[in-house]
Amino acid sequence: MPFKKNDPRYIYACFIEAIIRKDYKFALDYCQITWRETTDNPIEMLKQYFDEMNIKECIYIKRSNTEKKRGLNPDVVCDIITMLKIGIDGVTRKYRPRLIKEIGIRQPRKDGTWGVNPISAIKLIKE
Repeated sequence: MPFKKNDPRYIYACFIEAIIRKDYKFALDYCQITWRETTDNPIEMLKQYFDEMNIKECIYIKRSNTEKKRGLNPDVVCDIITMLKIGIDGVTRKYRPRLIKEIGIRQPRKDGTWGVNPISAIKLIKE
Protein backbone atom coordinates (compact mmCIF):
# COMPACT_ATOMS: atom_id res chain seq x y z
CA MET A 1 0.00 0.00 0.00
CA PRO A 2 1.43 3.41 -0.92
CA PHE A 3 0.21 5.16 2.25
CA LYS A 4 1.78 5.32 5.71
CA LYS A 5 -0.08 3.64 8.58
CA ASN A 6 -0.98 6.96 10.25
CA ASP A 7 -2.45 8.33 6.99
CA PRO A 8 -6.28 8.32 6.86
CA ARG A 9 -6.07 7.03 3.26
CA TYR A 10 -4.29 3.91 4.60
CA ILE A 11 -7.09 3.36 7.12
CA TYR A 12 -9.72 3.71 4.38
CA ALA A 13 -7.78 1.37 2.07
CA CYS A 14 -7.65 -1.31 4.79
CA PHE A 15 -11.37 -0.79 5.48
CA ILE A 16 -12.45 -1.04 1.84
CA GLU A 17 -10.23 -4.05 1.14
CA ALA A 18 -11.93 -5.86 4.03
CA ILE A 19 -15.34 -4.83 2.69
CA ILE A 20 -14.45 -6.19 -0.77
CA ARG A 21 -13.48 -9.52 0.87
CA LYS A 22 -16.71 -9.33 2.92
CA ASP A 23 -14.62 -9.60 6.08
CA TYR A 24 -16.83 -7.29 8.14
CA LYS A 25 -15.20 -8.21 11.44
CA PHE A 26 -11.83 -6.99 10.11
CA ALA A 27 -13.45 -3.89 8.54
CA LEU A 28 -14.89 -3.03 11.95
CA ASP A 29 -11.35 -2.50 13.26
CA TYR A 30 -11.04 0.45 10.86
CA CYS A 31 -14.35 2.10 11.74
CA GLN A 32 -14.77 5.29 13.73
CA ILE A 33 -14.75 4.58 17.48
CA THR A 34 -18.05 6.39 18.11
CA TRP A 35 -19.87 4.49 15.35
CA ARG A 36 -18.34 1.16 16.38
CA GLU A 37 -19.16 1.55 20.08
CA THR A 38 -22.65 3.07 19.78
CA THR A 39 -24.11 0.96 16.95
CA ASP A 40 -26.10 -2.12 17.88
CA ASN A 41 -24.55 -5.14 16.15
CA PRO A 42 -22.08 -3.13 14.03
CA ILE A 43 -20.84 -6.13 12.02
CA GLU A 44 -24.39 -6.86 10.88
CA MET A 45 -24.85 -3.16 10.02
CA LEU A 46 -21.70 -3.20 7.87
CA LYS A 47 -23.04 -6.27 6.11
CA GLN A 48 -26.37 -4.53 5.45
CA TYR A 49 -24.65 -1.37 4.19
CA PHE A 50 -22.15 -3.01 1.86
CA ASP A 51 -23.47 -6.41 0.72
CA GLU A 52 -25.85 -4.86 -1.78
CA MET A 53 -23.16 -2.55 -3.20
CA ASN A 54 -21.12 -5.60 -4.25
CA ILE A 55 -17.84 -3.65 -4.47
CA LYS A 56 -15.38 -5.26 -6.86
CA GLU A 57 -12.42 -2.88 -6.74
CA CYS A 58 -11.18 0.38 -5.28
CA ILE A 59 -9.79 2.36 -8.23
CA TYR A 60 -8.33 5.31 -6.34
CA ILE A 61 -8.23 7.13 -3.03
CA LYS A 62 -7.27 10.75 -2.57
CA ARG A 63 -7.65 13.30 0.19
CA SER A 64 -10.27 16.00 -0.35
CA ASN A 65 -10.23 19.59 0.94
CA THR A 66 -13.91 19.62 1.90
CA GLU A 67 -13.23 19.51 5.65
CA LYS A 68 -11.30 22.81 5.41
CA LYS A 69 -14.10 24.44 3.41
CA ARG A 70 -16.59 23.44 6.12
CA GLY A 71 -14.44 24.91 8.89
CA LEU A 72 -13.48 21.52 10.33
CA ASN A 73 -10.04 20.73 11.73
CA PRO A 74 -8.17 18.62 9.12
CA ASP A 75 -6.04 17.13 11.91
CA VAL A 76 -9.19 15.48 13.30
CA VAL A 77 -11.57 15.18 10.31
CA CYS A 78 -10.61 13.93 6.86
CA ASP A 79 -12.80 13.67 3.78
CA ILE A 80 -11.58 11.30 1.07
CA ILE A 81 -12.61 10.99 -2.56
CA THR A 82 -12.70 7.40 -3.78
CA MET A 83 -13.81 5.70 -6.98
CA LEU A 84 -15.23 2.19 -6.57
CA LYS A 85 -16.11 -0.40 -9.19
CA ILE A 86 -19.38 -1.97 -8.09
CA GLY A 87 -21.97 -4.51 -9.14
CA ILE A 88 -21.99 -7.24 -11.72
CA ASP A 89 -21.48 -4.83 -14.61
CA GLY A 90 -18.52 -3.05 -12.95
CA VAL A 91 -20.04 0.43 -12.96
CA THR A 92 -17.79 3.01 -11.31
CA ARG A 93 -19.15 5.35 -8.67
CA LYS A 94 -17.54 8.17 -6.70
CA TYR A 95 -17.92 8.38 -2.92
CA ARG A 96 -16.71 10.76 -0.19
CA PRO A 97 -16.18 8.80 3.04
CA ARG A 98 -15.29 10.76 6.17
CA LEU A 99 -12.71 9.66 8.70
CA ILE A 100 -12.56 11.02 12.22
CA LYS A 101 -9.67 10.83 14.67
CA GLU A 102 -10.91 9.93 18.16
CA ILE A 103 -9.53 8.81 21.51
CA GLY A 104 -12.93 7.53 22.66
CA ILE A 105 -16.68 7.84 22.06
CA ARG A 106 -17.46 11.39 20.87
CA GLN A 107 -13.92 12.47 21.75
CA PRO A 108 -12.26 13.76 18.58
CA ARG A 109 -8.62 14.65 19.17
CA LYS A 110 -5.49 15.20 17.15
CA ASP A 111 -3.70 12.41 19.06
CA GLY A 112 -6.51 9.90 18.45
CA THR A 113 -6.95 7.06 15.98
CA TRP A 114 -8.40 7.53 12.49
CA GLY A 115 -11.59 5.60 11.77
CA VAL A 116 -13.99 5.43 8.81
CA ASN A 117 -17.55 6.59 9.37
CA PRO A 118 -19.34 3.78 7.46
CA ILE A 119 -22.51 5.80 6.90
CA SER A 120 -20.53 8.42 4.98
CA ALA A 121 -18.80 5.66 2.99
CA ILE A 122 -22.03 4.61 1.26
CA LYS A 123 -23.17 8.04 0.11
CA LEU A 124 -22.60 8.78 -3.56
CA ILE A 125 -21.13 12.11 -4.64
CA LYS A 126 -23.69 13.90 -6.76
CA GLU A 127 -22.01 15.36 -9.79
